[in-house]
Amino acid sequence: MLQRIFVFIFLFHLSFLLTAQDYSDSTKIFQRLEYLMENQKMYVKNREDKLDKLKQEAKALEADQIRFFEKNYEIFENYKKFDSDAALTYITLCQKLAPANNDSLHTVIQLDLAWVYSTIGRYIEASKLLNQISPAGLATKLLAKYYDTYSSFYSHYGQSNNRQEYYQASERYRDSLLQVLPKSSLEYRTTIAIKTLFNGSREDAKKQFFKLWTENQKDLEQRALLSYFISLIYKYEKIRPVNFII
Repeated sequence: MLQRIFVFIFLFHLSFLLTAQDYSDSTKIFQRLEYLMENQKMYVKNREDKLDKLKQEAKALEADQIRFFEKNYEIFENYKKFDSDAALTYITLCQKLAPANNDSLHTVIQLDLAWVYSTIGRYIEASKLLNQISPAGLATKLLAKYYDTYSSFYSHYGQSNNRQEYYQASERYRDSLLQVLPKSSLEYRTTIAIKTLFNGSREDAKKQFFKLWTENQKDLEQRALLSYFISLIYKYEKIRPVNFII
């Protein structure tokens, strides 16, 4: 999964390279691509090292049920956008380790599991889990996670069969998500930018994405997400850095 993140970053950088210089000047383009590929290996190595450290810490906490659960959940969160199969292993483990008397925590894990299922194409399992959760009575933060997970589920499902009704369902849940997110939050501003893009206002969306990109210098995964959507805009505008990746 993290490979996708770096592809987003490559697309972003190559978009600028392609707009800033002649298409025939391919030498500089591929030199930049090689540089980014080398950095990809470094970032992946850093993530793997961090995960190894977390696993060692988890092993030392086996006698403490609560802290052992918390550390394994942290491992899941680090795998979530890095390796879907490993993320599934750890969120399933967390489901077994979670305290039985914490309903909110079990809902969080259920939503995480549904999200992982939808990313790997196990839509029936994801739908079953989501249908078991009632939004009534959920705290605001958990309700936001519920709407976000449903929006992602329908987006993934729509991508699998290209049926418009699933994209429309994803948009409805995105609208619901916007109703509960703090308007000053990064998640709200990113979600608004995505909605603006999918509503067809590319120039406005581009301005929003660039502003967010500038403000988030150190968050690699957030910048990768922004890069992906900026690259989509360039693709819509007939600028095709994708060809250099493929």
